[in-house]
Amino acid sequence: MIKIKIGRKLLIIIIFFFLLEFFSFIFSINELFIVNLTPDFYKKNKNDISKFWTEEEPWGAWHKKNYFADYQTKCFQVTFSSNEYGARDKSFQNIGKNNFILLGDSFAEGFGVNYEDMAQTLIENLTGLNILNFGTSKDFGPVNYWLIYEKLAQNFPHKGIIIFLLPNNDFRDNDYNYFKKTKIVITI
Repeated sequence: MIKIKIGRKLLIIIIFFFLLEFFSFIFSINELFIVNLTPDFYKKNKNDISKFWTEEEPWGAWHKKNYFADYQTKCFQVTFSSNEYGARDKSFQNIGKNNFILLGDSFAEGFGVNYEDMAQTLIENLTGLNILNFGTSKDFGPVNYWLIYEKLAQNFPHKGIIIFLLPNNDFRDNDYNYFKKTKIVITI
């Protein structure tokens, strides 16, 4: 008698989860949820976009080296890729001496646009200069710009520096008091 009750409850739980998964799938493919992201299990490209950015460098936010991932939202579809240094740029090997360093946050990185539409690429096409892109997203402000230049970018031959600065959030990105008010853990 007890085994029958346990078996029946187990069957009900299995049916419940099956129906939950089935209707979640139906709602998702018909874009009825607020967020309709395809689980990695179903994606052709198994690279996880959340692993594209790291916090392992002395300057904070950066990109995993030689990584690519496709990313899609309702607003855009983009392929993020990085070179051998983690920059969202083509390879830095065999670069000449006519380079400019690009520093900045998500605008410099080109968040939400493919490589051919990034500001860096447009500047290169208009001027014939080679732009080495050291921009990145994820709470990256002027202190981070200085650190990435000091620790990495200055090691590449360059004639000048281009800085993309957005006062709306760039100074907040380095504001200790702002982060104390959030639930983000800060270690110093």
